[in-house]
Amino acid sequence: RDYNQDIGNREIVEALEGQPRLYGCWVLRVHGNASEPPIESQLEGMLAAGVRVVRLYPPPRHPYAISDWATRGLWGALAERRIPVLLTASDLGKHPDDTTAGFSADNIYALCREYPELPVIIVRLNYTSTRIVMPLLERCPNLHIEISYFTLHRGVELITRLFGAERLIFGTGAPVNNPGLALALVRYANVSDDERRAIAGGNFRRLLEKVRLS
Repeated sequence: RDYNQDIGNREIVEALEGQPRLYGCWVLRVHGNASEPPIESQLEGMLAAGVRVVRLYPPPRHPYAISDWATRGLWGALAERRIPVLLTASDLGKHPDDTTAGFSADNIYALCREYPELPVIIVRLNYTSTRIVMPLLERCPNLHIEISYFTLHRGVELITRLFGAERLIFGTGAPVNNPGLALALVRYANVSDDERRAIAGGNFRRLLEKVRLS
């Protein structure tokens, strides 16, 4: 997350050898530097290694900007290949008294509107952000939410009814968090079996299958 993403990404690929059930996820820098290969080359290497999803954090303890000039074409390159982006550190995915830097609701709106082919996933959406995320879901068809921290009563049913089950991504937060909450949300949600299967894995598989490999 904070340092040596290149080493960590390589170790992920090595750890997944012989594990066909598992998919890798790489961490990319929001702000690259002149010593790095162009983002297109980084994505080519990632896809060649079988990785089709990325996780992005704002730079820890440093200012950040999401504009194209500041990110050296990162978002456009991801959108061109339709690579799903996990926004782990966002203001919508943390407890309200958490003061660490996170992608703001305005950041997320700008990304989704400027890059409509980019699948954006808010990780660990907090139920306190429901009133903000609903207009985002309404205006941004490429926005999805991961439900491991979404404790709003009947929240899965609410999002399914208003925007469709395809906007929900299953996640557990393991091994840092107990997976019981997310499992219960899907298992006991008052949705159809087809919607339950989509939330439990079908939606994420669909996003991975749409990645443009070349």
